[in-house]
Amino acid sequence: QIRLANRQAEKLLWVTENEKSRYEEVFQKDELGLADVLKNRRPKSGWQLVKGEQFFLGSSSPLFGQNGELEGGVAVISDLTRMKKLEEEAKKTERLALLGNLAAGVAHEIRNPLNTISIAAQRLKNEFSVTSDQAEFVKFVTAIENEARRINQSVSEFLGLVRSEKLQKNKTNW
Repeated sequence: QIRLANRQAEKLLWVTENEKSRYEEVFQKDELGLADVLKNRRPKSGWQLVKGEQFFLGSSSPLFGQNGELEGGVAVISDLTRMKKLEEEAKKTERLALLGNLAAGVAHEIRNPLNTISIAAQRLKNEFSVTSDQAEFVKFVTAIENEARRINQSVSEFLGLVRSEKLQKNKTNW
């Protein structure tokens, strides 16, 4: 039987006043470890309970009377839901930072040969002449330059998406 549950435990575990007496019905899988603690007469710590979106960490202990007889058990529960969410957000932020670094590396690897291609196209157009069809030559070299600019623009837009925004610092009066 559940004889006592403080208001916070009632709220966190969604246990109503009427359900307090029915431990096995409320906690069918012995989620608080009390049945195990009472059976083995030993404390159980570090157990985890997930209820919906909530995450709990707890420990359960047997309660002995003055004569050493087992009188019951107690479970102490900590709600770690907020901490878990913060951990998940931190992991997401870390993954995004890694993605940003990877994107910067890829962009660098694309831009290096792209610069070489652009410089070569400019030199071809400005320093070399073709004996046959000069107009066709200029058309092809211009196409190379335009496509190199287009790729460079795409790389810049991609980097803009993955770069983290800088914080805006403003003075405020409290």
